[in-house]
Amino acid sequence: ARERRGLGGARKAAVAGNAEAAVRLLSDWSNQRTGGFHELPLERRTMHLDNRRSALQHLSAPRSRPLACAELRKFEPPLTITVGERARPFFKIVTGALHQCVSDSELIQISGAGHLAPSQHPTPFNRELVSFLRRYGS
Repeated sequence: ARERRGLGGARKAAVAGNAEAAVRLLSDWSNQRTGGFHELPLERRTMHLDNRRSALQHLSAPRSRPLACAELRKFEPPLTITVGERARPFFKIVTGALHQCVSDSELIQISGAGHLAPSQHPTPFNRELVSFLRRYGS
C-alpha cells in the first residue's frame, strides 16, 4: 500500500493529462530519487518522454485483475528475472512472487543497481543476458 501511494502524484498527473509530469514523477518514483529524471542522460529522458502516451495509459488505467500463481505456472519458455539490489520494495516483491510462481525461473539480483540495472550496471546485466541467450537462444 505504501508503494502504491508513492505513485499517487504520477497517477494524478496522468489522469489530468499532464504527460510530462506523469513521466517525470513515475521515473523519480521508480528510481527512488526526487529530481532523478532530470539527472538521467538526455537520450534516456527523451526515450521516456517519447513513450509518454503509454505511460499515461498505464498510470490512468483502472486497476487490473491480479494474475494468480496458477496462471503464471503455465508459462513454459525459459525465464530469467533480474532485479536491482537497490530496487524499490515494490519491484522486489513483484519479481520475487513471479519467481516463486514460475517453477523453472531464475532470479538474479544485479549488485548495486536500482530499477535501471541495464543502464546503471550494464556489464553485470549484459553478462547475465548473454548467459541466458547462450543457454536458450537458437
